Amino acid sequence: LMMDKTGWHAGLGMMTEFISDGLRLNTNELLKLLARFDYATFNKVPIDGGWSTGAIAEHLLLTDIRIGKVLVGKTETIERDSQDRISSIVERFRDNPDKIQAPSFLYPSDVAKDPISLSEKILQERCKIVNIALQFNPNLAYPDAPHHDLGVLSGIEWINFLIFHTKRHMLQMEKMLP
Repeated sequence: LMMDKTGWHAGLGMMTEFISDGLRLNTNELLKLLARFDYATFNKVPIDGGWSTGAIAEHLLLTDIRIGKVLVGKTETIERDSQDRISSIVERFRDNPDKIQAPSFLYPSDVAKDPISLSEKILQERCKIVNIALQFNPNLAYPDAPHHDLGVLSGIEWINFLIFHTKRHMLQMEKMLP
């Protein structure tokens, strides 16, 4: 599975290109990583506890679904630089050994997961988000769905959240490779 960029850039501005390229690259890296797991290793819970790779992938899918819904919600102009919180997002996920508590609606189920099916669902959701991002104003805020720690975010901040959140979890999954 791969996400291509055919037709994504015709007449689009620089920020939209950044958004679509960043999401495409992040998605392809994630899908390549997930493809390295077989069913057994995908569902193996680490000895020290925590989520299996499959559970992490399902959490990422649930996060994608949530962000996709946020990005089609009510928007408003923002009274600050629309990229102001990106550095906080990066710091939150980069080189942070502390466990970050996700809201319960983003917790994975307890059932075994199929890596191929989950990868296909992630690809579908990411394609939806890219299509939304190609049509939205990344500088508008989404007041009806504030992040539980970061507050009201702009579109470009939500996209960066999605990318850096995924990168953090990819590092966890890489450690679980056989």
